[in-house]
Formats: sequence, structure tokens, C-alpha cells
Amino acid sequence: MNIREVEKSSFSIIGKEGLGKAQEADIWIPPLWQEATNAFEEIIHLIKQPLTIWGGHV
Repeated sequence: MNIREVEKSSFSIIGKEGLGKAQEADIWIPPLWQEATNAFEEIIHLIKQPLTIWGGHV
């Protein structure tokens, strides 16, 4: 494994807490993303523009 340290400019993360086993991620993560997407209007004022990533997949 090639590990290196890289400095990046600052950024913000908005998250939603979810609990579940990593082995069962395909069960509990999609509903968590759906819940976050459904609440998008509640958090849009916190999002700095431009929004570069939203959702569980990049």
C-alpha cells in the first residue's frame, strides 16, 4: 500500500448519522440517503455553492 499525506484546501461536510453493520451497508445506507435527499430543503441554506457532490455515489 502506498500511503502519502496530501494537503487540501478546507471543505465542509454535512452528514446524517446512521447506524448499522458494515456487512449490511446495502440494507441501511440507501434508506439513509433517501431520508437525507427528502430533507434537502431543510439543509440547502447550509450548502456552499457550487454543490459538487450529493448522494451516496460519486
